[in-house]
Amino acid sequence: MKLQGFFKRQILVARVYGIPVRIDYRWFIVFAMSVVLIAANVRKYPLQLSKLTIPPTGDFIAWTLGVVTTLGLFLSVFGHELSHALMGRAEGIEIEEIVLHPFGGLARLKTQPQNPRAEFRIAVAGPAASFVFSLVAFAGMMLTATLQFNFGTAFFFFIGAGNLLLAVFNLFPGYPLDGGRVLRAIIWKRTGNIREATRIAGFCGQLISLVLIAFRHLYGRGAHLPRLFHGSVVSAGRCVSAGSRNQCGSQRAANCHGAGCDVPPVSLDPGTSY
Repeated sequence: MKLQGFFKRQILVARVYGIPVRIDYRWFIVFAMSVVLIAANVRKYPLQLSKLTIPPTGDFIAWTLGVVTTLGLFLSVFGHELSHALMGRAEGIEIEEIVLHPFGGLARLKTQPQNPRAEFRIAVAGPAASFVFSLVAFAGMMLTATLQFNFGTAFFFFIGAGNLLLAVFNLFPGYPLDGGRVLRAIIWKRTGNIREATRIAGFCGQLISLVLIAFRHLYGRGAHLPRLFHGSVVSAGRCVSAGSRNQCGSQRAANCHGAGCDVPPVSLDPGTSY
């Protein structure tokens, strides 16, 4: 078996409300990288949160924070996808599975939504959940800051910021992101033509990918932004571009709603995916 094929294999880790939840082997690599990055940063640099400064931590606290924060972020992505899945079930659509991959996740529906209203409701469910998670986390950050519990403050900050970014990014109006599906639902409602709606939303996805990549090259040259941010912007732009091309041409891929991005074999991972 080729190494690439091995890392794309999936493991069934749970069933939630009867829905299989799987992760692929690449997830473990990204999990480890996230833990190392968080631990290295909080151990070396102070965390400045408005008027509050959290000083660098010791090794044990840094590694513990890295592990629990990374787990919290992946659970947040799972919550995002579960919201898509449960809303799909409420619309009478059977859910095939939820998959967590290295750069996000997807909820795979067995059939496409049958009308614009269902498409809209399923699409907004994920970002809405992420916004709620973000609000709860920022409330926890303020509470722990008042109690001077620095570990909790840092943890809730990372979770709140991560969920806010997840919600905002997914609401960009470009297919196959959730915002693109919202746009498709609106156009579908007005025109009555799902193919035309998909074509327009896919074109918007192409434009957004170009804007993201251009932002990195134009803004990044004159700004001292972290390299991880630069790479994330370029990766996001490329995966939106690939997703908008591939999903416009695939019926099975049109059944996937996902947070984040993973291109092969048909972007955001196959299925109707959210």
